[in-house]
This record gives sequence, structure tokens and C-alpha cells, in this order.
Amino acid sequence: MKRILAIVLLFVLTACSHQSKERQQIDSLIALEQSKHTYDELGEPQAVIPFGVITSDREIFADGIVPWANLANPEEDLPQLVSKDMVVIYDTVVTVVIDYPLTNPYEFRLISPDGFTCGKLLTAISKQYKFVYAEEEKTATIKTLPVEQREILNRNTTNGKYGIWGHDLTDLDLSEVHVHKAPDGRIVLLLQVES
Repeated sequence: MKRILAIVLLFVLTACSHQSKERQQIDSLIALEQSKHTYDELGEPQAVIPFGVITSDREIFADGIVPWANLANPEEDLPQLVSKDMVVIYDTVVTVVIDYPLTNPYEFRLISPDGFTCGKLLTAISKQYKFVYAEEEKTATIKTLPVEQREILNRNTTNGKYGIWGHDLTDLDLSEVHVHKAPDGRIVLLLQVES
């Protein structure tokens, strides 16, 4: 029932040509609600891999670890990434799902004969996020508003291939990767992305 209500609400909002601040917020909530239900069949993760970056700022991060890594510029965090060179997934093929902040999730496969380290995962996931944002801009007729033209700080919703809403790539940080085994035997990685 919630889904039907969300779809009807989305249709009504789409019919209106005026894109107000309230509409952007409602669109974001609808997209978030839809993305939460996409991979429910996977159940609980087999493992959760945290992504932390060592910092000297103990005022804000008492344990000396920033609990996320930058997706837009991972090279800034890689030198201090916790477990950067440690193999955290021994499988050689994984499917990664990018679903935030996307209306239409994007899946891709990673192959590594030696398994996956935190550094390798962060680099590959960042590269794919950059690809998704570039594809969205190429395929959208409603383009991303420049920051100085926005009524709110968040990114406007665009209507490209992935329907990105709410956040620019520079807003996104990877905090965890949840490792699942799908019913078909694939290893599926769901991302916990902070904004």
C-alpha cells in the first residue's frame, strides 16, 4: 500500500511543473523509500566491512578514526585508510550495488584473482560512482543546478538514467560495505554511504 501511495504521489508531483523546495524533499523521501526495499531478499549480511581513516583530530574523533572515506577523492584518504592492504573479501568476483542517492540502482561486477582489500574496494567503488554521476548528467534533460542557483543546499533531482537526487558526489562518503550471499550464489556488496 505504501508503494502504491508513493507511486501515486510521485505521479501527482511529476505532473506539476513547478519544482519547489518541498517537492525536492518529497522526491528525495520517495526515492529513499524505494531504494530501501530493493534488496530486502538478501537478508542479514554475512560480514560488515568498516571504512575508517586515521586522523590526528582527536577533538572530534576521540579514537583517532574518521568512520568513513571520501568517494569523490579517495586518493586523499587512501594513505591513512585502515586495513588498506588487508584482504577483507577472499572471493574473486563480487557484485556491487550503488543505490544511494539513486532512484534506479546500478550494479557492477568486480573481479580480482587475489580477493579484495579495503583500498581496492574504495578505489573501484569511487570510480563507479564517478561513472554513474557522469552518465546521469549525459542522459538527463533536467540538469544539475549549480550550487549558487539552488534554493536548498542539496542537489536537485535529475531525470537521467539513474535519477540521482539529494546529493552531489562530493557529499558522499563510504562508511561500510555489507557482504551478502544472494540466493543464486553471487556475493553481493551493499554500500552504507553517508552524506
